[in-house]
This record gives sequence, C-alpha cells and structure tokens, in this order.
Amino acid sequence: MVIDNSKGGIYGGKIVSAANLDKAVVNAGPYDINYDKDTGKFIMTFEGVNEEVFNAPDPKILEVYFRT
Repeated sequence: MVIDNSKGGIYGGKIVSAANLDKAVVNAGPYDINYDKDTGKFIMTFEGVNEEVFNAPDPKILEVYFRT
C-alpha cells in the first residue's frame, strides 16, 4: 500500500467527465497506486480503461484523493 498512516499520501483517484462530475468513468484505489521512493513520483494505474476516456468528445478531469 502507498499510504503510511503517519505521513499520509495519495489513496485514490478517478477520471470523471467534465460534463458530469458525479460520474466516474474509471477508478483507482490504494492497490492501483505505486510510489517510487527514489524519484518521489506516484504512478496510478487504471484497469480496463475504456473508449469513453479517450474517444468521448467531452473533456475529462483526473481527481486525486490525498490523506494527510
């Protein structure tokens, strides 16, 4: 898991349509997030990303959830 409860970190994310912020197109939870301690970068993997993410005409927003 990415999170160290004493330090916080990223615990989730989702891609949503800008036209409907309540509808997640795809989600990523704690087990879909990796942290590279050497670079300080997080990598979030979205399983089964569908055509709606890349080919739909409306813009998409990446929401990232942090725990501090």
